Amino acid sequence: MGDTGRVYRGLSEPERRAERRARLLTAGLTLFGTVGWDETTIERICADAQVSTRYFYIEFADREALMAAVYERAAFEGQSVGFAHLQRTELTMAERTAAGIAAYVRHVTDDPRRARVVHAESRRVASLGPVRARVLTRFLVEMSKGGLVERLVGDPAALRVLGQAVQGAVSEVLIHWVTSPEPRPPVEPMARELGRMVASALPFADAATPAAHP
Repeated sequence: MGDTGRVYRGLSEPERRAERRARLLTAGLTLFGTVGWDETTIERICADAQVSTRYFYIEFADREALMAAVYERAAFEGQSVGFAHLQRTELTMAERTAAGIAAYVRHVTDDPRRARVVHAESRRVASLGPVRARVLTRFLVEMSKGGLVERLVGDPAALRVLGQAVQGAVSEVLIHWVTSPEPRPPVEPMARELGRMVASALPFADAATPAAHP
């Protein structure tokens, strides 16, 4: 019987591998999001995850690959929380976006490890360029749906510049927040103001002034 059929402690090899990968991702989020990229070694990750270095290299080519996986998962989870508000048809498009940005900010600050990984530590890793581009593309695709930024849908270059500007503005505010000494600035005013600011900058089809929404 091959490895994929062998059961150990009630788990098949694919299940054990999935569990090891999950532990490595959790350790990566914890370490990158607390002590930071520079202080996080593969040995430290493996010790935190209780995984041998041999198994680390089965899952990830190097430390950069783990950071890419941790960053992308945290970024996509945050985006999904924000995107849910784009479906709120009782709101104008501007209001949906303001609510979505605010919800994203609340989500990543609810666990400061997320905010630090996505908006601070990821910038230290040059090889994350393609992953960061995927995260931005996903944001642009969602914002292009349903006329949210109708005027720019036919101008991909302008749409990308606008997306980069939004991404940069949100990141700078969150970097300031996550690197501030305790107690950090209150989240709610920051989340609401960022939501209003982003919404007011976007060319919506229904061009309404965004109100504050939870």
